[in-house]
Amino acid sequence: MLSEKALKDFQKIYKEEYGVEIDEQTAENLGYNLLVLFSYIYKPVKKEWVDKLDEQEKEKAVAFKNYK
Repeated sequence: MLSEKALKDFQKIYKEEYGVEIDEQTAENLGYNLLVLFSYIYKPVKKEWVDKLDEQEKEKAVAFKNYK
């Protein structure tokens, strides 16, 4: 369940974006669906992934320097 403030904020944003007022139940349903969507598409990046990426970038830079 979304907080009262979150619902009001969502209703306000929805009206600003689409020009349509929605009731609390609709705001709750749409807000919840949005949160579920974000939970599927947003995954925090693990530090070990960043470290591995940094290592790969350093290797590419060294290889490029040696190529010149």
